[in-house]
Amino acid sequence: MTEQVNERELVLDILVQHEKSGTFAEDLLHGSMDSHEELTGTQRAFMKRLMEGTIERKIELDKVVQNHLKRPDVRLKPEIRCLLLMSCYQILYMDAVPDFAAVNEAVRILKKRGRKEQAGFVNGVLRAICRDKEQGNIKAASLSEETSMPEEILSLWEEQYGKDHASAIAHSMMKVRPVCIRLNPHVTDVEKKDMISTLEAKGAIVQEGHFLPYVLMLKKAGQISSLPGFSEGAFTVQDESSALAVEAAGLRGRKGGLVLDLCAAPGGKATLAAQLLPEGEVRAFDLTKKKTDRIRENARRLHLRNLTALEHDATVFLPELEGKADTVLCDLPCSGLGVITRKREIKYRVGKKEIEELVQLQKKILANAYRYVKEGGVLLYSTCTIDRLENEEMADYIASLPSMERDDLAPYLPEIPGIAGNTLQLFPDIHGTDGFFMARFRRKTTT
Repeated sequence: MTEQVNERELVLDILVQHEKSGTFAEDLLHGSMDSHEELTGTQRAFMKRLMEGTIERKIELDKVVQNHLKRPDVRLKPEIRCLLLMSCYQILYMDAVPDFAAVNEAVRILKKRGRKEQAGFVNGVLRAICRDKEQGNIKAASLSEETSMPEEILSLWEEQYGKDHASAIAHSMMKVRPVCIRLNPHVTDVEKKDMISTLEAKGAIVQEGHFLPYVLMLKKAGQISSLPGFSEGAFTVQDESSALAVEAAGLRGRKGGLVLDLCAAPGGKATLAAQLLPEGEVRAFDLTKKKTDRIRENARRLHLRNLTALEHDATVFLPELEGKADTVLCDLPCSGLGVITRKREIKYRVGKKEIEELVQLQKKILANAYRYVKEGGVLLYSTCTIDRLENEEMADYIASLPSMERDDLAPYLPEIPGIAGNTLQLFPDIHGTDGFFMARFRRKTTT
């Protein structure tokens, strides 16, 4: 008789492998689920929440566990440490899991794996955590612990935005954000109403976007690709902030022209550009075939014949495109500090050193990008981060490039708080979107 798969053991294995190899836990989770087809929907949902929650709150959980060790300086083996962290998360944050069940399951896993001595140790630590939880003695000692945000990132935000706003940003990153989908930008009110009704009939909670009429925010939607309308191309996944960056390029209502998207995968901006400019041509570039295949797949699903995906390294100049593009979209590699709610591991992988390296890469790409813009054409720079070095300071750099001048955003966007001339920094705590930056520039005409 085949032993029934245990979702907690699978999560433990994912966390251990993640810690040892540095592989993104999300990729490991998908791989684990794919190799265990027998997992039920409930088990998959449990695995996803437990894995993501443990990683998201790692700083806090680490401190709680450390505070309940007789020797706080002891170096725990990865398997024991990960088991304690995921069990602690269940005790503190998964109300549907009784505390005793979280403790008993941890002990059972270790005994099953022949770790009887460690089982006693883990049992003692977890029971102590349960007692302190019941007595209300588990409290964060700092903003870093409370929000599980690394001190280095908090210091960066405090320096750039002040202590109060840094705290608000960090707390907003702990909230579960809805999945955003983008309908066709030319959708009618009737078509939109019908789509909302269809999604609600499938159990999704649907809210309209904050700024764009063709953006919807979904909760409890399940697998997005399984929703009615997805395979037919009625909608695609894209955050409202990202869609706003394409609107900022001013494509709506134009009759034609060439648009280049230099770092395009998975294709959200490129496909929206193609929809906004049906009589124009969009060329979407990215580094590998794996990435451009995703763009092609999305373009096919959305029935876009005016979009071409090509493999190209954006740091390498294409002389045949010099001065040819009416619009260049530059959503460049960045620290990703604005999308922590969607990619929880980012905050543990990025620091000042990594940001400085990214800034040099951004400048290298931009040194090519501006040369593709024809006279009177537009360069739209954007990032999914909250960092002035990659954002406002990079906008200053672009403005210093030959023939480039700042071009106001307001004529191309709905009324949004925070527009400052040609730039806009979106914050999750203020705008209800991903943290996102955009800056618009125009190439001067010589006549």
